[in-house]
Amino acid sequence: MMNRIFLRPQAKLTIFTLIELLASASLHQQKARAAGNTASANANAYAHMLIPIAITKVDDLNFGETYSGDSLLTISANSTESGSGTNVRKAAEFSLTGEGGHSFQFQLSGSSINMTTGDGSGGTKQIVVNNFTALPAFSSGVTGTTTFSGTSGTSGSKTIYIGGDRAAPVASQVTGTYVSANFTMTVTYN
Repeated sequence: MMNRIFLRPQAKLTIFTLIELLASASLHQQKARAAGNTASANANAYAHMLIPIAITKVDDLNFGETYSGDSLLTISANSTESGSGTNVRKAAEFSLTGEGGHSFQFQLSGSSINMTTGDGSGGTKQIVVNNFTALPAFSSGVTGTTTFSGTSGTSGSKTIYIGGDRAAPVASQVTGTYVSANFTMTVTYN
């Protein structure tokens, strides 16, 4: 036969209270252990705004005087000015400023341009300029990379020179002054 245990109502309340106390103590111990195994730290966010790049054209690429039947003429990027009057020959020069010590990419707008006279129509009123070179040198095509002088947080500078080849004028080349559409130097921080 089965023995039955009868608890008085006060004993039932005491057992349930005891179970609740033990469960609560166990939960607090788990939280205390977890709190003992955590840590925290604060961080800030920072940014340094670079000095804006500025570029100024100092000189145009100038091939000086030529004549019908003349040969191809190369103006190298590291050439010094030569000639006088309308026969000055020199590389294009660009003066740049920006954040000291930072590298940047420079790029020409294309690999060739046409110099034209008059209405520019037909081969006798056009002379091609191509095979551009740069100082500092292009690393790929008409794109190069270099660094501003100075250190970060100060203004730096750089001068870039551009040379190129002027095609040989044809025998019936029209006389006059030949001028190209702009070729553009674009500069961007790396």
